[in-house]
Amino acid sequence: MTGLPTSFHLTDEWIRSLPTPTKETRIFDTECRSLLVRCRPSGSKSFYFQSYEWSNPKSMDWSQFYYAIGSVRKLTVSEARIIARRAEKIPSLLDREARVSRKAPLADIIKMYMSEGMEGRRGICFSAHTAHLSVKYLMRHLPKIMGSQRLCDLSQADLMEYFERLNMHSPTEAEHAHKKAKAFLYWCASAGIVKANPLTKTKLPKASRGTRRDISFTEIAKIYLATQEIDNVSARLVRFSIITACDFKRARNAKIIDVCGRIHRWHPSNWPAIPRSTRNLIDLSNEYDWCFPSPRNPRRPIHVSKEFMARLAEEARLPFTLYARDLVKSTQHFAFKKASLEEWESCLEDECRELRGDDVVP
Repeated sequence: MTGLPTSFHLTDEWIRSLPTPTKETRIFDTECRSLLVRCRPSGSKSFYFQSYEWSNPKSMDWSQFYYAIGSVRKLTVSEARIIARRAEKIPSLLDREARVSRKAPLADIIKMYMSEGMEGRRGICFSAHTAHLSVKYLMRHLPKIMGSQRLCDLSQADLMEYFERLNMHSPTEAEHAHKKAKAFLYWCASAGIVKANPLTKTKLPKASRGTRRDISFTEIAKIYLATQEIDNVSARLVRFSIITACDFKRARNAKIIDVCGRIHRWHPSNWPAIPRSTRNLIDLSNEYDWCFPSPRNPRRPIHVSKEFMARLAEEARLPFTLYARDLVKSTQHFAFKKASLEEWESCLEDECRELRGDDVVP
């Protein structure tokens, strides 16, 4: 359809009355020149913000950029005008080049990166949580890599040497730090702070996270006996996990009603409810709903630490390091072969009885 104006004083009623065009049409607002409505042949209508920025600061080339504000169905014209006017006050690339130079401190550069990311400018947009994580990882690792150097003097060898060394000790930390630094340096390259991103096409080697170990049924029984010797919340949680054959995460997040109300969501459908013998492991006198509340903060569930797992392996006299994932997988391997939880618990008690008898017999 032809005949639609290129500019008009936009109102909600007028936009709704617009017919569907045969090709994409842009109608600018006469009150706010940077605001426009884009109408498509599919029938969708959206508000956009128009900005003129330098596509290349060195050659002084200007280009038009269009940023989506939102659909006409979700925003009114007055709300779109407020967003567009606020976007007009954001400093352009020219102002950013004047304030952020290659000699600027790292903290100032990161601050500008955060402000543009929060405003959704120049192709980057992240939430407040992502901004918090970015600041944490960048300020934790980049100063160590830079030392007395400037950001523009960093080389790929310096960065990758640090991240590979960090990857040997903390793979997760290295992965997040490398990802945040790579995104940050891409922005620095677009701002002219660095000539090019030194982390382009770089990838950390996959760190060894250990292989799974199969624990035998006798070793599971030894761990079960060791939990009876230790009287704390962590031991009761491990014992509950072994009896019910559920992983630690579901066990620690279990509510009292999940057990006493005979509700179970992590077992095969043909199994009956959780056995009543598990109820004596739960502190029913606590005022909160958690089955295993933390001693330090009863408002939260307990977290089984690596130190406790090492103590448990020592009590059970296991010749290897005990990991929660190995215990859970091995327990489920044996338990899910039984017809019910009662049968699994009786087999476990029989094995424990034999182990106690072996300890008594000289």
